[in-house]
Amino acid sequence: MKIRNLVLLVFVISIFAFSCKNNQKKKEVKEVEPGTTILSGQLKNYKNNIIILKTTSSTDTIYIKNDAGDFLKTIKTDFPIYVDFINDNNNLILYLLPKDELIINADCFDFNKTVKFKGKSQPANEYLNSFIITIKNAGINSENFIYSSKFETFKTSLQNLISQLETVLNDFSKKHNKDFEEFINLEIERIKMLKASLMISYYNPILRTDKKNADFEKEIESAIYSVDMNNSKLLMFSDFKNFGFNIINYKMNIELRNSRRELKSAPEYTEMFFKYAKEIYTEKDIKEEMFYVFIKEFLNYYGPESVYEAYLDYKSFTSSREHLSELNNIFEEFSKTAPGKECINWKFPDKNGKVYSLSDFKGKYVYIDVWASWCGPCRTEIPYLKVLKEKFKNKNIAIIGISVDENRNDWLNFLESQNLAGIQLYAGGWNNDLVNFFKINGIPRFILLDKEGKIINANAERPSGNIEKVLNSLEGI
Repeated sequence: MKIRNLVLLVFVISIFAFSCKNNQKKKEVKEVEPGTTILSGQLKNYKNNIIILKTTSSTDTIYIKNDAGDFLKTIKTDFPIYVDFINDNNNLILYLLPKDELIINADCFDFNKTVKFKGKSQPANEYLNSFIITIKNAGINSENFIYSSKFETFKTSLQNLISQLETVLNDFSKKHNKDFEEFINLEIERIKMLKASLMISYYNPILRTDKKNADFEKEIESAIYSVDMNNSKLLMFSDFKNFGFNIINYKMNIELRNSRRELKSAPEYTEMFFKYAKEIYTEKDIKEEMFYVFIKEFLNYYGPESVYEAYLDYKSFTSSREHLSELNNIFEEFSKTAPGKECINWKFPDKNGKVYSLSDFKGKYVYIDVWASWCGPCRTEIPYLKVLKEKFKNKNIAIIGISVDENRNDWLNFLESQNLAGIQLYAGGWNNDLVNFFKINGIPRFILLDKEGKIINANAERPSGNIEKVLNSLEGI
């Protein structure tokens, strides 16, 4: 895989829109086991039947009880926690205290204006809702903010937003400092994280162009180092992992620009990534958690080969048997797609309904492109793929496109508009034998098989990379 300008995993911030919840009958609340935090409420006009609760370490589900939108959930915790409360595409940040009874009422037609909280953590959750509203009103994703063509316009918009957020937090602090001191300190860090993330997100597209700005890069460095990256309490933030991705990729891009080089493979990318991760995270608990999170992320996207060295490093310092056991199990699962293993005998139709299976290509090498019409990086590979097909049209290899488009017409229209010839098959979405077997979580994904249907590389080079050299080295091609 050739990684141009470094593929950025830009998880800027989660901008929490509107969410819905309510109040539960007091009789029900009292029936709950003592010593737990109770989250209850009512989501009026909510069209779904589940709510997702996410912390940094777990995901849970709340089921709506009736047509009125009533819900009830008990959570055992001995210390304050942040929870993402997700309904459909609308999120809310909650701050939960041990043994609290937090009641939330809202109308999903206009959540931010109607949401009401009741409980010991009411002031903190009202503040978090104000925080969200302030961000939404700032119009971050506009030409007056992170898409501005002028540094000064962006910097003015950023400063205005940060000033507003600091004012909201200062007002909260004056009223509630005695009861929410730790919460206030964490929210100070959240604002600093947000500022640095927005600066990085704005500057990343500019970083390796002739518009680079040395003074602004110093400001970004200052913003980054204003955050205590080794404060283990920040692990409560769901955005802390994303912030780490942003920082590391930014530093990598700076190094690549200064050295005038490119990364040409996933192992190169991960090696460089974890080098910076080791520099940034030095506190034991933070380092252990972030390595665990990053390794899982890379396993799912790049496969085990790219992250194996980082995994061995992690094994040398981790004290978490649970995390290590989980990663061991993941590596064991990936071993099923190691070089030399049999590929599943998938079957998919072409646009005319003719069904092809892997066994139809026995005796030929097989190079598979898993893609979709909506995928930008997939589209980028098309010109290179066409050249590759032309060069190998008389060789002993089948180059096959397998689309995971959900909508068949989107796939058909794209085939026609791009004049995509050759063997083009339709998998009908992500839930199919091939995707599940190879645990594909990101596209484009290229897979190289030998003449017996055995795996040569489950995460092969892209057409824009070094695949031509790889193919020419195959015996009997």
